[in-house]
Amino acid sequence: MAEKDYLYVVKKPCPICSMETRATKVRSRLITETVDNDLCTHYKDINPYYYRIWVCEHCGYAEDERHFLNGVAPKAKKEIQDFLAGHNGTSEFKEQRTRDDAIKALKLAIFYTKFTTETFAHKAGLNLTLAWIYREAGDKENEEKFLAEAGKLYIESRSREVFPQGQMTEADCIYLIGAIHFRLGDYDTAGRYLSMLMHNKELETKERVTVDRAKDLWSDMRDKMKEERAETSDDASPAE
Repeated sequence: MAEKDYLYVVKKPCPICSMETRATKVRSRLITETVDNDLCTHYKDINPYYYRIWVCEHCGYAEDERHFLNGVAPKAKKEIQDFLAGHNGTSEFKEQRTRDDAIKALKLAIFYTKFTTETFAHKAGLNLTLAWIYREAGDKENEEKFLAEAGKLYIESRSREVFPQGQMTEADCIYLIGAIHFRLGDYDTAGRYLSMLMHNKELETKERVTVDRAKDLWSDMRDKMKEERAETSDDASPAE
């Protein structure tokens, strides 16, 4: 199927300017191809992460569907309106987005969370999604930049917020912290968080899928560390 066959357009009122704006949604009949160890899912024919963020075509406010439809607290709404009063926030609506469109939308959403009281978990998720899109683009520098920010925010979430956060359990959060730091090459931090899942008997039953995922990643990390030690040893060997 072509990408456009997965897409459809809805019209909803913007929580900031109250004008009706269009947003593209992705039909649910997606075919999963692979899943990365930080849970980035790759689908056939389409990248649904391009459409995670709704952007008001009139004022430029941006958020994901759930937060867009749930509205904005009065104080934050007033602050955003005051900010937009001095800016041209209009945004061209595109039913089908490019990668650059998706990156711009996610950066806008991250920017607007500065005005709101959104959770650390939500902010982390936005940064993680942006890292995934940069991964698809092969832009390792920006991928790691936003992975690192997501990791910091998930650590804040785990220490300061009550779970579940949306559909994310505390075990999910701990796993993501471990997976993100593994991808960043910080094996000490990754190991510390993964071990929290692997050595928790209660989670063995309640969070079996997440615990098994942590064990698999722990094994991958050990193999990776062995490879890197072997490479370091080879590099240090005297030339013949």
